Amino acid sequence: MKLIRLLPILSICSLFSCQEANPRQIKEWLAMSDTLLQNRINRTYSKLDSACLIRSDSFYKVAYDSIYLQRSKEIQYLLDSIKANEKNK
Repeated sequence: MKLIRLLPILSICSLFSCQEANPRQIKEWLAMSDTLLQNRINRTYSKLDSACLIRSDSFYKVAYDSIYLQRSKEIQYLLDSIKANEKNK
């Protein structure tokens, strides 16, 4: 019974909700959504920038260690070859 009483009220409310949106409201909604999206992007970019800096520092350290290790091997090889040449003399 209560549903039958509410049915006319609900149908009237649904008719009012089907009106077209005002173009000004649409522009305002777009501007608000653009602002929200831009704020979100700015926050995300700052996080990404800091993550990239941390990551690039670790890459530099790995590259430096790798180059240092390679040069150390070359120096050791040269020293060993010099020692071998001195023994042969």
